[in-house]
Amino acid sequence: ISADKVCHSCTDVKDAYRITLGTLTVDDTHAIAAQLESFALEFEQMREQLCSTTPCQAGPADGSA
Repeated sequence: ISADKVCHSCTDVKDAYRITLGTLTVDDTHAIAAQLESFALEFEQMREQLCSTTPCQAGPADGSA
């Protein structure tokens, strides 16, 4: 697994990185995608709990990114 910074001429995204996972099977890819989705849902739930007790600013979790 590696993360390489992408040059500014390759993208408009500030501080972009290319993540490389190496060679994976289709089953491995599906398992990783499912785990990442699980993490995303958990982080969203944590954000919602936090925002229910304190004012929150809109961010990437609201789909604006």
